[in-house]
Amino acid sequence: IAFTKYGTGVGKDKGGLYDVLNEGSLILSTDRHFWSVYHNLPKPFKTGNVIIIPYVASTRIDDDPAPPKSYEKDPSSWYYFRGVYNRRGGSRGKLVDIAEHLSGHDFRDYRMGRTPEPDLLATSAEHMRRSAVCMSPAGDAPTSGRMFEAIATGCVPVVSSPMELMRTDLPFPSLVDWDSVALHTESFDVLEGTA
Repeated sequence: IAFTKYGTGVGKDKGGLYDVLNEGSLILSTDRHFWSVYHNLPKPFKTGNVIIIPYVASTRIDDDPAPPKSYEKDPSSWYYFRGVYNRRGGSRGKLVDIAEHLSGHDFRDYRMGRTPEPDLLATSAEHMRRSAVCMSPAGDAPTSGRMFEAIATGCVPVVSSPMELMRTDLPFPSLVDWDSVALHTESFDVLEGTA
């Protein structure tokens, strides 16, 4: 049973699976603040029945035989973002304003449907590999999958999400210095100088 970015969920019929899950099941999540899960199944989060598991990048990123450093960065897309501009968290709307000041940006407002386009993941992985900086705003969770995918493709993530929320959810904190792996800001307002 899973909540995913493609809209799979659990119905809230009385006495059904929802009640079983909400009344004491152990929930696996990539982020304890994952909105879709804690909003729909609040009790396990309140009682601490949540195990944080590492995010696994798209197979389109993982199955490429060429290491990230073998890709030449493309000056026409130094800065990369795909996603919905108008979304809760992460100050995504500011990306439109920031793009006006960047040469070589490849930002696109894009809403993924329940069934992704066949080549979307492969195309996104390719664009990330060719970019130097990948904007990684919060989405349904502070630790957006974009951050991990950017790292896997050799693109430096710029994360806009409260670090105090992320620190408890990032995998292997004693092994990975997350402050040196990605650039962190509470909001993209800082990049525009309007914070």
